[in-house]
Amino acid sequence: MGEYVVKIYAPKESGMDQTQSRQTELFAANFAEKAGAAIPSVVACGEICDTYSFAYMIMKYIKGRELGEVLANIMKWKSFTKGFCNCSNHFVKTTNFYLPNTIT
Repeated sequence: MGEYVVKIYAPKESGMDQTQSRQTELFAANFAEKAGAAIPSVVACGEICDTYSFAYMIMKYIKGRELGEVLANIMKWKSFTKGFCNCSNHFVKTTNFYLPNTIT
């Protein structure tokens, strides 16, 4: 593992002008970092012009988990809690107690 991550954007010549997306991402990253969020710091960004113009962003690497893994765990937890709430609501209804459904 390296210390940096390099993000390379599709060149404008590809028909996918990502200038606005890149500027938005840079703004959001700077804003989040100033707010104290644990995000990768942007070290450099710019454009390399050769036959095509490639925009890039270099960020510090932060060890973490892949988004797919995190989302899978969230979905498992939501499924568990939904099943638990359904079960507990059934129990409460059959025992004449009231339990508000606080987890959706």
